[in-house]
Amino acid sequence: MAEAPQTAATRNVEHEQALCQAITAGVQVIIRYDNGKNDRTFEPFAVYYTAKERTRVSVSGVQVRDSAKPNGPSTPQAFDVAKITRITVTGKKFRPDPRFTPTDRLYANGILCYFKIK
Repeated sequence: MAEAPQTAATRNVEHEQALCQAITAGVQVIIRYDNGKNDRTFEPFAVYYTAKERTRVSVSGVQVRDSAKPNGPSTPQAFDVAKITRITVTGKKFRPDPRFTPTDRLYANGILCYFKIK
């Protein structure tokens, strides 16, 4: 588990690397976001530079569980990596959501890593 530095607007390369490792391994992560108290189970698809700013990095994927809404549906999500306050890489494998494709215009500013379907 990696703890984020307290500066919210800067990149968090440690979290970017942890997310890329999870993507490469095809495993879920559990994150805390934006100083929230709930854990979110997330299946990451891509870590990428945002469309608005190439200096900001986000992660896209599917949130499969939010401890604040345990019966909520799985939903596609994107999170600003700098606002992730905690990340735990699990060993639980997942299949990528077929809606995600690395050629989507969302990723036009560049992808750091993405789930490569074999």
